[in-house]
Amino acid sequence: MFGTAVGAEVTVFSRNPDKEEDARKMGAVDFQEGLGHDYAPSFDYVLSTIDIAEKMPLADIISTVDINGELHICAMPDDELKFPSRSISSNHTGSKKEPQGMLQLAADKGIEAWKQVIPMKDVGKGVQAVKESKVRYRTSPPKR
Repeated sequence: MFGTAVGAEVTVFSRNPDKEEDARKMGAVDFQEGLGHDYAPSFDYVLSTIDIAEKMPLADIISTVDINGELHICAMPDDELKFPSRSISSNHTGSKKEPQGMLQLAADKGIEAWKQVIPMKDVGKGVQAVKESKVRYRTSPPKR
């Protein structure tokens, strides 16, 4: 949603084909199950939200990034990432001004979080669902 809000053409890659309809509702112009090599290298910017190291096909992800493009990993994988002859960098967390600008953009464009609320008694099931990629798209306990 943020990508399209700032004018980017968004392609979504997912292991779960059931997410295509949601991806398109969020503004994606293209949806691919898994990482296809048809795109290599064609993206200026790739944002990875994969947080399970063993499921992160880093070599395939990097191969989609165009020359002088950027790969940004916004999730902390659960284990060491191993890849040969490559480097990855990330940015600082920023100042208050940056997230305030992002929140203002969300308010201006009507962007809201997509989440799945689960009862406190099922938190363990929620964690397992995240590990198994069965969550749409974040899971959280209810507000008190």
